[in-house]
Amino acid sequence: MEIDGRLWHAGERFHVDRRRDRRAAGRGEVTLRVTPLELDNQPCEVAGELALALRHRGWAGRARPCSEGCALTTWPTL
Repeated sequence: MEIDGRLWHAGERFHVDRRRDRRAAGRGEVTLRVTPLELDNQPCEVAGELALALRHRGWAGRARPCSEGCALTTWPTL
């Protein structure tokens, strides 16, 4: 998972990262990107999305809700 922001991905760095991601995809690897805003505003949804991606790749664990009102209490499971 990569925290993606405009400052780091300006100019040539943007293209270098895209090439890296394409090469990784050719090896069957996946790059998940989130923004700092998503982590601040929707941390539990991001955790759920990451957990689902990991479970599709063989992880046997589960994301755990942080509280009763956590978005993960209604999150789909595999």
